[in-house]
Amino acid sequence: MFFESLWKELALVPETEAIALGGSRAGTQYDEKSDYDLYVYCTRIPERKVRKQILEKYCRYMELENSFWETEDDCTLKNGVDIDILYRNMEGFLQDIHSVVKEHTAHNGYTTCMWHNLLHSRILYDKNGKLAEIQREYDVPYPDELREHIIRRNLRLLTGNLPSYDRQIRKAIARKDWVSVNHRTAAFLESYFDIIFAFNKLTHPGEKHMVRHAKTTTGTLDSFIRKKYNAGMKTKILCETPDFLVCEKPAGLAVQAGPGYQADMVSELKNDLCKKTGGRSPYLGVVHRLDQPVEGLLVFARTEVAAADLSRQLADGRLAKRYLAVLEGIPAQKQGTLTDYLKKDGKNRCAHVTEAGESGAKRAELSYRVLAEQGTRALVEIRIGTGRFHQIRVQMAHRGWPIAGDGKYGAKSQTPGSIALCACSLTFYDTAGRQQRELSVYPHHPAFGDFPEILKR
Repeated sequence: MFFESLWKELALVPETEAIALGGSRAGTQYDEKSDYDLYVYCTRIPERKVRKQILEKYCRYMELENSFWETEDDCTLKNGVDIDILYRNMEGFLQDIHSVVKEHTAHNGYTTCMWHNLLHSRILYDKNGKLAEIQREYDVPYPDELREHIIRRNLRLLTGNLPSYDRQIRKAIARKDWVSVNHRTAAFLESYFDIIFAFNKLTHPGEKHMVRHAKTTTGTLDSFIRKKYNAGMKTKILCETPDFLVCEKPAGLAVQAGPGYQADMVSELKNDLCKKTGGRSPYLGVVHRLDQPVEGLLVFARTEVAAADLSRQLADGRLAKRYLAVLEGIPAQKQGTLTDYLKKDGKNRCAHVTEAGESGAKRAELSYRVLAEQGTRALVEIRIGTGRFHQIRVQMAHRGWPIAGDGKYGAKSQTPGSIALCACSLTFYDTAGRQQRELSVYPHHPAFGDFPEILKR
């Protein structure tokens, strides 16, 4: 009686566009003591005195304009039942939903709560049918990319990185900081349940009864964790010792996390090592890198001592890489050394050849040898003397020989996520035994298929 009269009077306020009932009252799992969660979508929040005049008729206690989370009036109806009245701008609310559902933006826990709220609220009033239209627009299958982003972001928060919650909790326990233990444990659970619901492609219902909801809708709570999300990780470990890992990086996979919360080698390897070491946060030193569309070999250090040693080897040339590339164009000289000065353009994520004296210019040197020719393409072997940003790609393209598939630097052919450049051979010295290690892989880009006999050698 009090509730129905209240919302119907709020619907008459000129600023009100729609009203919806959320929470347990919007479904069937509630009793007479359950709170009301009422969402008032409005062009702007009605004036305080107008709201107060309405609420006084039906509420025995009122707190107006609480703004701890959203702007709301928190009241107790005259029948003793609490009611939270939240005022939302429909356009602003829609932007938040769009960011998650259409742009696949992940948060630190509770990513899809607002989407869940939209889909599961019961519309009581809808002046122009706009809220119902929005509900229909976002009543869509759970996006795979959103699922991936939520899992990747929150899994890295759970474990495998220096700021991860498991590490923070252990440190807080060691210093007997019980407030911090509770705070980090709560944050751990926020990310944990975000993973659980995302893995099962379910919108997040919010903080109440999460365990019960997860059990009834996903079956086993930690089935996802036990099955190791990255058991099918893209990174292939070729050699593993207590000091280092040698891995094969596929084209399209970043070495380290960038914008968008995509998969990356460091996260995959840390998660894998963390499981092998019983949950301890592992050390993993990045010694060198490959561009995201480039495939091939990388060595990672597992200790700080090994990281320092491998870095010295990289600087003095004992750690060496040999590349194979397919060029669009054939160099007139079948072998040679290229020396340029490169300048990085951070805004556009590219580099270009410039003059030696220009600010930010860095010397770049590589040597190449043509191994075979096929039509207008050449298979070349490349060794770098410096490790500059996009060095091989820029130096080759500058001479009219862009790497096949590298549309960023002018190649006519384009292969999404990959280019015909592979770090196919890696040589370095074992930190512990000082034994020379040499590993090699076969390139996978389709452009290399034009040179099968050469690659078999």
